[in-house]
Amino acid sequence: MTPQATGPALLIREADLIDSEWNDPKRGTVSFKMLVDAEHGPSDALVHGIATLAPGGVEKSHSHDIAETAYVLSGRGSVLLPGGAKPIEAGDTVFIPAGLTHGWAAEDSEMRFLFSFPVARLADVAYHWPEP
Repeated sequence: MTPQATGPALLIREADLIDSEWNDPKRGTVSFKMLVDAEHGPSDALVHGIATLAPGGVEKSHSHDIAETAYVLSGRGSVLLPGGAKPIEAGDTVFIPAGLTHGWAAEDSEMRFLFSFPVARLADVAYHWPEP
């Protein structure tokens, strides 16, 4: 059976999006723009955004109860995993299973990655940050 569309297509331009930022000792420093999120329009249970880490920037290790995918758009860095940091660069895709502790670190240039979660809103993602 072929799935049926539940609503109209929507064109989203990155230049029209609002920048958000986390900048604190618990989470690290990362800016992001939400491309698809029910807070701003239809999402059909999909969150899609672009995260940017400044040169040397880090989003500290955390986990969430749902899976995440990330596609590196530009730059180089690492995905921080329990077994150690794994280098990533533009063109790489990372799949993070639900519950896996992970973080992100940029090298000496800005790193941008496209992230996705299978929920309607980023606010629906329960982040778990270890206590310092």
